[in-house]
Amino acid sequence: MAKYDPAVIQKFADRLYFQANTIIVVWTILGAIVGAAVGGTTVSGFLRVADPMVCVGITAVVMAIVGCLIGQTRAFHLKFMAQQMLCLMQIETNTRYLTIGH
Repeated sequence: MAKYDPAVIQKFADRLYFQANTIIVVWTILGAIVGAAVGGTTVSGFLRVADPMVCVGITAVVMAIVGCLIGQTRAFHLKFMAQQMLCLMQIETNTRYLTIGH
């Protein structure tokens, strides 16, 4: 039978946090890329502005913010799971003395 090892839970929780943070970064970058593409398409096809790069930049920033928000929403579940595991690990640590029989 396998023995309880809190290091395994800690490692898994750390991995979940890493994945969650990676999701946020990836969605932010994707949002910026899509925003720049949409901004460039809009400027070249529909709008005539004095400085097209400003329009592209503004669209990229707005979409990066949207992408970041989407990434945070998707990452929340992973962070919540990690917190549940860490909470259970802390409960075990706090009650270990009681279960030994002292």
